[in-house]
Amino acid sequence: MKEELIRQVKELHQKLRRRPTKRDNNSLYEKSRVYFGYWNKLMEAAGYKVKYNQYPEIPNELTEDLAYFVGILITDGHLQWQRKTEKSSARYCMQLYNSYEEEKVMLIRLIKGLFKYNAFIRSKKYGWNKRVNHEFHINSKELVEYFNRKFNIPTDKKSAKVRIPDIILNSTEEIKANFIRGIIDGDGHINKSVGIGISSGSKLFLEDVKILLNSLGIDSRNIRKERTCYVLSLGRIENLKRLYAYCYKDQKYVYPRKLERLETTIFKN
Repeated sequence: MKEELIRQVKELHQKLRRRPTKRDNNSLYEKSRVYFGYWNKLMEAAGYKVKYNQYPEIPNELTEDLAYFVGILITDGHLQWQRKTEKSSARYCMQLYNSYEEEKVMLIRLIKGLFKYNAFIRSKKYGWNKRVNHEFHINSKELVEYFNRKFNIPTDKKSAKVRIPDIILNSTEEIKANFIRGIIDGDGHINKSVGIGISSGSKLFLEDVKILLNSLGIDSRNIRKERTCYVLSLGRIENLKRLYAYCYKDQKYVYPRKLERLETTIFKN
């Protein structure tokens, strides 16, 4: 019977001139459940690629790796929370953006390790950009709600109003250090002559970062307003060495280019 059902699927494809769906033939759908368990197993047996739903694990505690991920998500990510309306269906998606191959591979490992989830990645070039942009998509209502409610990450445009979550501000030094590394990897720029600059559309967010750095004994300069954002800088070599020791040395998850630039800046002499 299984071979017969596979043959019927292929005949239906020829008749419809497209991939069949379970709505196209109710009898075939019912038989697929009897002999294959469910429709996608029949489609897979007929030679079609099948995408199975994934259900990521929700973290039950704030770990150092999760703190690093939250820093990346706040700076280089986005939460989409689109509720169902009369004109559109509900959509819940967590997205990250990156343009470096080594970092893409690292983020795949981090997401898999934290959530037991294989992120869908859309890679595409935009305009004159020479690098391929990698968009990570994690489609999960539960994860979107988790990061929105536990870490107060906005689900709409967040750049001008995002703040450091209280759970991070009140955590251990190790949690704070990993979160700061995520912030710098996401929105930090490292220059040999200037040091480290962290950019944000929210001045309040950078004031939170100053508080976090101070709690680790790392001084930072005054926040300055530039044309499109605010910038917080760390220029003194003593502060850079302390940040390196706290946040970057011997870490499992890190953007290699940021680590290399920081080490070059600190040890250039």
